[in-house]
Amino acid sequence: MAGPISAAAFAATSMTPAGRPRRRHCPESEYLDYVRGQDIHPGYRNQKIRYFRVFKAAWPKMAGWFGTSLVERVGRLPDETQKTASYLISFNARPYLLFLACAVTSPTTTRGCSAPDRSGSTMPPRR
Repeated sequence: MAGPISAAAFAATSMTPAGRPRRRHCPESEYLDYVRGQDIHPGYRNQKIRYFRVFKAAWPKMAGWFGTSLVERVGRLPDETQKTASYLISFNARPYLLFLACAVTSPTTTRGCSAPDRSGSTMPPRR
């Protein structure tokens, strides 16, 4: 029997007939559990959840988001600040997008890549 796998990792790594991973959102409950489990300021926690919901409403299918330009997916150009980002929806959704990426690359974890680290960081620990 395989080890534990998160719903996000399972959803994100389902294969298409061509053998490529499907690009789709994780279940909302999984991301909410992950964010609510972080030891961060409640205002920042709510902001992460709000940005996730705005992103998901703007891009109900991840394939549509992947079909946009790289600049739109990154969210801002090099000379732009956080407040002047050209594509705020994508820029603000970075914690969620990192969660999805970690769920795909670390399917043995149960909540994205930084579940053991409750600091609120969305970056994997240094080795």
